[in-house]
Amino acid sequence: MSTMFQDFGAVGETSFGTQTHHPPSDSETEGRESAEIPRRASEAHDTVKPKGALMSWRNEEFRMKVRLQKVVNDFEFGTDFRPVAYKSDGSRFDIDTTIKLNVNASYQVSFNFRPIVRIERLEIMDDVKTPTETARDIESITYIAYFDTKTRERSKNKERSKIHFTLDLGEHGHLNFDILAKFYPDKSESHVSWGNVLHEIELEALCVDGEVKVSKTKYR
Repeated sequence: MSTMFQDFGAVGETSFGTQTHHPPSDSETEGRESAEIPRRASEAHDTVKPKGALMSWRNEEFRMKVRLQKVVNDFEFGTDFRPVAYKSDGSRFDIDTTIKLNVNASYQVSFNFRPIVRIERLEIMDDVKTPTETARDIESITYIAYFDTKTRERSKNKERSKIHFTLDLGEHGHLNFDILAKFYPDKSESHVSWGNVLHEIELEALCVDGEVKVSKTKYR
């Protein structure tokens, strides 16, 4: 009886005939695994979006504070930063607040984000600028950049111009906003300073699927 069992196990006899079963060799196992690896890699590749696309946009609210200062270079005292003024224009224009700037002047602009948002690209009046990170903590981040008004002309009476900002905020999307400005002669000091001192412009924004919408703007 024991001999018959050994023969059955040896030759693999069944009611369907005689078959011989061998465990897969190491080379066969490695061959099947190597064939599956490219297939799995190909399937994974098919789920990856093209370069430049994001797997998912970050949807959240944030606050941004914008500060403007005039840059004055003095041979005796060095570089000085002076505040700019603003005034309310009511409903005369599509933006109710006007910033007062000089032509042929340089300005520093800072952007403070809460929570932390990264600026991937910055354009001011269609010119690409390089923002520099100047401060960061666990809740906020601050960048500064510079622009000039050398190509601007003195504003005529009851005339205003828009300074357009475009910020590529990476996974948050693109933020576009305008500041209404009135330009005064480069030597003007009295008229350009009349009004309220601008401490900051605070914007509240909502990021949804790559689009950043400004919900509130406040001048202080």
